[in-house]
Amino acid sequence: MDEKQQAKLRRYAIWLLSRRDYSQKQLEQKLASKCEDSIYIAQLIAWCKSLGYIDDDRFCALYVRRQLSKGLGKQRVLADAYGKGIDRAQLNSYLCQSEIDWFEQACNTYNKKFSDPLDKKNYQEKAKRQRYMVGRGFGFDEIEYAMQAAQIGE
Repeated sequence: MDEKQQAKLRRYAIWLLSRRDYSQKQLEQKLASKCEDSIYIAQLIAWCKSLGYIDDDRFCALYVRRQLSKGLGKQRVLADAYGKGIDRAQLNSYLCQSEIDWFEQACNTYNKKFSDPLDKKNYQEKAKRQRYMVGRGFGFDEIEYAMQAAQIGE
């Protein structure tokens, strides 16, 4: 790989990082699609990290906050984050430090989607609401808590 191609790849990496944050894994994948030289890509990633352009801790925090604002539960946040290249230990430590109340998150998501009260005899509607909440990444305990809280009007 000559210097011209290296400079072009470096500009591409900076352009990507100027638009939004990327995890190290995501940036490696983007750069690998433009170049086959894995040694230079590793050097470029190290250079970006040394300048603070790539920070997996910052990316993890931003990603979790973005997912929470979408109304997603813990299981969904974990599953999606692994796909984005966030380290499991790093993600779990961030989630423990942030002390997120998943039951309150479930209540907010449930109330945002379902404003009308649930008829206790309509099992199809209850199952539909439960499936929605499971798809959002909430556990059964959190779903039951949210549904009961909505029933009593909290």
